[in-house]
Amino acid sequence: MEKTQRPLKKTASTYDFLQIRVQYPKPEPDESYLVTISYRRLTPTDAIAYRLLMLEAYTLHPDAFTSDV
Repeated sequence: MEKTQRPLKKTASTYDFLQIRVQYPKPEPDESYLVTISYRRLTPTDAIAYRLLMLEAYTLHPDAFTSDV
């Protein structure tokens, strides 16, 4: 299984707490594939990266953080 980081920006180290592992079956690329998402509790050392991630999300998708009520 190949383990790679999935950066949300050009700087992968900013989002080093987000990881995704994908395994594609071989040799048939059209068959189903397995996706493993790993997650962990954020720590104080993640604060800066998490803040940058949230600011980017607010900028790109402001409607996701509003209410119609």
